[in-house]
Amino acid sequence: MNTIQQKISEEFSKGNFQFAFEYLSENIQWNIIGNKILKGKDEVIEWCTEIGKEMSDTILKNKNSIIGDSSIAIQGYCDYTTPDNQPGRVSYCDVFQFRNEKIEEITSYAMEDKI
Repeated sequence: MNTIQQKISEEFSKGNFQFAFEYLSENIQWNIIGNKILKGKDEVIEWCTEIGKEMSDTILKNKNSIIGDSSIAIQGYCDYTTPDNQPGRVSYCDVFQFRNEKIEEITSYAMEDKI
């Protein structure tokens, strides 16, 4: 695993999706567990653009990384304010599979957390 793949994974997990767009495989699949499966670069970019707008007031913090030969797992959390002005947090883990410098697959787990 090289440093650019680690940087791509970290930026994507922090919500800086645009940074990673050029590194998405044309046939990427993003499994958002319990929510949806996105297939293809265009569909992933469209979803990232939509949720990027919704996440403009959130703070995402990566805490831990596990790096393998062709995969990286990033664990972190997202702090936000609820519609009734209460603090909220979602903890997440994103697992990235790479092939030839491109992300082939992402599996994301997210769960509402107590703070």
